[in-house]
Order: sequence, then C-alpha cells, then structure tokens
Amino acid sequence: STFTIGGDVLRKVDSARYLISHGEFTTCRDCPQSWTFGGDEIDAEFDQYAYISNVVVRVKDAPVAWAPYFIIPLKRTRQSGFLFPGIGVVSPLGMTFLVPYFFALHRSADMTLTAGIFSARGPRAQWEGRYQISPLTYGNLNVHYLRDNDEQFSATRVRSRWSLLGKQSIELPYDTSVRMSFVEVGDNLYPTSGMGGDIAWDGHDTLMSDVAIMNTTRYAQSYLMFRRLRGVGYSEVIGTTTDAAGNPVELRRPTGFNPNVVQLLPVFHTATGERVIMDSPVSAGLSTTVHNFTRTGESFDCEDPNSLICGAKVSSLPVFTPGVDPVRKTLRTTLVPSLSTSFRPGGAVTVAPSLQYRTFFYRFPTDSGLKPLNRGYLLYQTDISMQAERIFELNGAEVKKIKHLFRPNLTYSLIPFQYQPESHPLVQQIERNPAYKFDAYDVVPYGSTNDYVSYFVPLGHSLSYGVTTQLIRKHKPENGGEFNTNPLSLSAGQTFNFRELGKGNPKLFSRMHATIGAGLGAFSLGGNYYFYPYFREESGGKSPHSFIGNVTWTLKPAPGGGDRYVKVSYVHEEAAGNTHSLDEELVYSLFGFLRPTIGTRYDILTKTFPAVNSSLIFQNPGNC
Repeated sequence: STFTIGGDVLRKVDSARYLISHGEFTTCRDCPQSWTFGGDEIDAEFDQYAYISNVVVRVKDAPVAWAPYFIIPLKRTRQSGFLFPGIGVVSPLGMTFLVPYFFALHRSADMTLTAGIFSARGPRAQWEGRYQISPLTYGNLNVHYLRDNDEQFSATRVRSRWSLLGKQSIELPYDTSVRMSFVEVGDNLYPTSGMGGDIAWDGHDTLMSDVAIMNTTRYAQSYLMFRRLRGVGYSEVIGTTTDAAGNPVELRRPTGFNPNVVQLLPVFHTATGERVIMDSPVSAGLSTTVHNFTRTGESFDCEDPNSLICGAKVSSLPVFTPGVDPVRKTLRTTLVPSLSTSFRPGGAVTVAPSLQYRTFFYRFPTDSGLKPLNRGYLLYQTDISMQAERIFELNGAEVKKIKHLFRPNLTYSLIPFQYQPESHPLVQQIERNPAYKFDAYDVVPYGSTNDYVSYFVPLGHSLSYGVTTQLIRKHKPENGGEFNTNPLSLSAGQTFNFRELGKGNPKLFSRMHATIGAGLGAFSLGGNYYFYPYFREESGGKSPHSFIGNVTWTLKPAPGGGDRYVKVSYVHEEAAGNTHSLDEELVYSLFGFLRPTIGTRYDILTKTFPAVNSSLIFQNPGNC
C-alpha cells in the first residue's frame, strides 16, 4: 500500500529503517490529508512495522483521539489487523459502532471478524470469509448475529437473531461447474425488521437459494438445479393465551418453514446446439426440462369451503374438489423439438422462420388421485429484422464520433394446433384463477389474457412490432485509450392479435411497452412504461398506465472522496397491483469521513410517508 511519513527530524538508521521526531503517518493521497497519525517518536522499518508513541489522531488537522502507543504494518503483503471502524446512526438500529479485524489467512483466502453494538437493538457480531483459487473457483460467506432487545420482536420469542448469505463457484473437470447462492435466516421476520441489508433483501415475499451443476460442451448444454424458497413473514401458531381483557390471543413462532411454499427440487434441463441437417440451410434442436414442483404441506390449497381440506366437518364431503382446490405438486417434463433457418434477401433484412412443438407431461402425487396430463401446442414464428446506422463525426476534445443505431423488427406468430384436455383439474384451476399455475409454461399463449399480474403476449395468430434505437459515443481521452458509452437507449413494441378480428368487443392490441435508459453527464435515468388498452373499461375506471422509473443526479465528489447524489424513483401501477409512490434518496458525503443519507417514501394514494430512513456513517475517506 502507499503511505507517507514525515516529521521535524528524520534519521536513517539503515537501508530500510528510519527514526522520526514529531512525525506523522498517513495513507491519504489528498492534500491536506483527510487523517493522520502523529506522534512524538516514530520508529519505521519498510516492509515491517511503524511504532508510534504518544499518538494523536487528527482529522483535517483537528485532533479527535489519543493513544499512548500504536503499531502500523508497512509490509507489501496483506497483514492481519484492525480495520477502520464503522460508526454511524441508522434508523431503526440507532447508533452503530462496529470494529472489524482482518485476518490474512493466505494469498487466496482471508476473513473479517467484526464486533460492536446497535444502540437501539443490542450487541452485534459479523463474520465474512472469502477465497478465490481461480477465476471460476471462488466463494464468500457472510454471517450476521444480533442479540435483539427490541420489544416489538421480543414478543415473537426471538432474541438471538442471525442470517447467512453466501455464494460459491467451483470449476470441475469435463467442462462442468457448480454454482451456489444461498440465504438463510433464523426467523422469518429478519428481513422486515430493519436488517434486510444483511441478506441483500429485494422486498420479495420469499428468500431464494440455488445450487446448480452445469455442463457445457460443443454438443449440448445441461444443468441440474435445486431451488429452495423461504417465506418472509411466516409465523406458525404454537398455542393460545389470553390478553388483559381475557380475549384469546394466538402465540406465534416466526422461526418455522412455511410448508405451503412450492419448491423446485430439482430442475433438470438439457438442450442440444442447433445442428445443420444434411448440409441444408435448416437447423434442428431439441431441449428437455424436468421440473419437480413440491412442498411439505398438503397437495392441494383450500378454495372450496365444502371440502375437508378447507376445514369442513362433514365426513361425507370430499377431501378436495378437483379443479377448485388447486393442486400444488407435480412432476412436469417438457420436450421441445425445433427447426429454424435464416436468410438475408437483399443483404439488408434478416428473415428467420422457426417451428417448435412444445409438449408437456404431468404426473401428480398418488394421494391427489389426479390422472396424468399430456398437453402441447405447435408454434410457428418468423422474425424479420434489420439494422440501419449512421456515424456523425464530431472531432471534439474527447468525443470523436457518435453512432446512431436503428433496429426495427417484426415477429409473426401462429399456433395452428394445440392439445389441452379442458376437463383435467389442472387446466380447470388455471382457467378459474391464473395465479394457480406453476409457472408461465402451464398456459398456452393462444389469445388475449385478463391476467395482468402474469401477463403474456398472444401468439395464436399475431404480429408483434417494435423498434430499438441507440446512441453510442466513442471517447478518446487525451491521456490515451479508447472507450464507448451509451448515452441513450430506447425500445418500444406491441402486438396485434388477428384472432380478435370479427368479435363483438375485440381486444386487437396487447399491452404496449417502452423502455428508456440514458446517461447525460451528471444525470442518468431509466424507466419502464406499459399501457394496457382495455384495462380502464374492465376495471371500472382504473388507470391503464404503468410506469416505474428513476432519475439520479450525481454531484461532484466530496473533498477527500465520498459520493454525493440525489435519486428520485416513481412507481405508478394499478393493473398488476395498486401502487402510486415517490421515493427520494439524498447522499451527501462530508470531507470523505461522514456519509449522511436521507431516504423517504411518499404514498400518493394515502398522502402519507410510510417510510422515512436516515443514517450517518463515519467511513474511511476514498483517497486514503
């Protein structure tokens, strides 16, 4: 590492050792330095240690701490020792104070052990281990522990709270590799109690862990994957008690695993590469996928109140009602043979016809009493695309050229044949409620859909049209090198459904979608927009527009390093939910040491602020 040592008197004892009177030590590269260690005497030996007596720690020349003695490593290799402490104020954790200790185990492995306290919650401990043997063999594991004193969570009988977050990649012989990504918590309320950042929680109602074994050769690509989902917020009833008024109150424990969450244990997929048929322009391929949808709970969910599975007490009633009480376990095998080709008439347009037969085989648990199900459909598609581009010569100081790309595309889709037994309970339950499919492959995308949560584009007889346009800037800085940036990208598209022609209330158009991404100097923005043409009439007046976007204004970094930016996010969604909110985040680092953050969420529907968060972090300056 780079460091600077100076003082009033500097004496060279030998080739690598110096004695400094009234000296200072720092690793900061800014001027004046963001922090220094000053002492009466410094005994420094390069590639060994620096011993400092009567130490005064200064921040921008202001003394902030004193110690009688301090030892600092000056070695070229990584050394074990204490790292810069983490100090801050974070809602709802209170004041946070964390002291990390770094262990240099090996040139390919290290770990960090951290201890401290959250003033509003209790003692805190963290451990992180890392290793990397090769570019494809590496791993890391994060362990977090909190002895929680918050009364809100003590009622759930959870004091000792912990989480695990890890990733691992292993390169094996014969073009095989293993990828693991896992997250685990000691209780299901952990992500929602102010500690979701420990496990990179994205707000979804499940925590996902994957283990995948992959093999790729010139002939085929295959993988075997196990996926486990843990329900966030789930609490199992373990008994009852009474409150002060004598009313019964359920006792719940949030540490159990939700037995009703459907798991994928396992998924197997293999697909051949596109192979040319007898030196013809036609290629053939084949893919096979096996999904095992299972769970530890019952095979059916409750929908029919007159079935025993829903709690009916009359023993003569059925245990479940097929087609109404949805089945939640199945073994599904998917087989997709395909043919494809492409040609370029005139050299400017690419035409790519393809043909697939997607067939599905379902087997259900013995206790369900359901017969096996075979279904499938034939899908023909033709993609027509082209690319036009123009280069503008600017000859600016740094930006020399700008390229404009314009890519229109058309896709014609036709499902001339489908086989789907309408009398089978699985088909009936999806018809009653599309949410009771296992995934999107359980639905034939034949016509228009009224399911705005799991929306699909009609492929029965339709024409999709869209366009993508991009600006690409070529930079040649004065200090050498060359790189490209993408200041603007815009795409939009929609589908016309021929099957709706001639109907009384035709739904000729699918939803329209548009995506924008832009980086204009200090400003960057991104957004996704959807328009549902018939949603206003079907919903009784709700907005057919859906938009999710954000704008970020990046300010000049703080002296000594540290980011400064303002970010505003806007969400308007009524078709697939009922959300209309505005999020704001302000980060403004001070002198590289302090990183205050303020974030709010304003609910436009209720005119309230459901979330207001703030933090003040004491950090190591970026130039140190």
